[in-house]
Amino acid sequence: MIRVRFDPSALTGADAAWWKAWSERAEKAREKVLDAVANKVEPKFNEAVWGDLKVKLLELAFHGKCAYCESKVVDHTDNPAAEHYRPKRTPTVRDPQSGAVLKVQVKLQANTVEHPGYYWLAYAWRNLVPACSQCNSNGKGNSFPVRKSHVAAHDPTRDDPDALNALEEPLLLHPYDDDPSPHLAFDACGGVAARDASDRGVASIRDYRLDRTGLCEERRAAQSAAWAQLRLLALDGGTYLDVVRPYREGRAQYSAAVLAALRPKLRALIAEEEQRLADMRAALGT
Repeated sequence: MIRVRFDPSALTGADAAWWKAWSERAEKAREKVLDAVANKVEPKFNEAVWGDLKVKLLELAFHGKCAYCESKVVDHTDNPAAEHYRPKRTPTVRDPQSGAVLKVQVKLQANTVEHPGYYWLAYAWRNLVPACSQCNSNGKGNSFPVRKSHVAAHDPTRDDPDALNALEEPLLLHPYDDDPSPHLAFDACGGVAARDASDRGVASIRDYRLDRTGLCEERRAAQSAAWAQLRLLALDGGTYLDVVRPYREGRAQYSAAVLAALRPKLRALIAEEEQRLADMRAALGT
């Protein structure tokens, strides 16, 4: 998982026109949902709206990768979903003792009821990311653990994800809002663990299933392939930057894990080269 920096206001040309048209569709769909809730009617969601956004986000921001595990999902048998970070339906949490999945209960108008879901964010672009089925359907689902309390009632001040984050303090890492590196540590075998026992790292690994066996094996294979490329370049006199750049820019699969594996090896190569140069200077008497 990596930080994804995306600003729709910076789009130009056809992309900007597409975004403007999509935003207008999303706002109309949102108004219908808010009207339904205000009239105490179960809201109906237009999945085509967020489905179209998913395709565009894969192209413009995520380089065809799952927002959580960084697996390629474009032109792949896996059909990616438009994943709602804050669930549009009742969110769930895990019981700290039993591990059972529980629906979040909240107080609304003095009654304890199931959380209605973050229906007002169903079409908010910052609440939508492309996710593979393993991270979404088989992993996160409607899970949304927080440090504080879940916000259950909508008002205009709660349309801003930053304001909601301050009120709730979500435990799940979000690629738009968070730098995952202080929370997730990747080893040289494709494994992942919570860095410094980060509770956000623990929750994200668990709910996105970032430690599933197949994914760890794929990350390890990508690490090995990148290192093999670097070793070949060293023999051929090529530049390391050509190999590393796609991972630094987040374009390649498993960028975070590959960079974590390459950094210590490259530092070792630098140390070896510095020692070699020092030996050469000593031989020259300088």
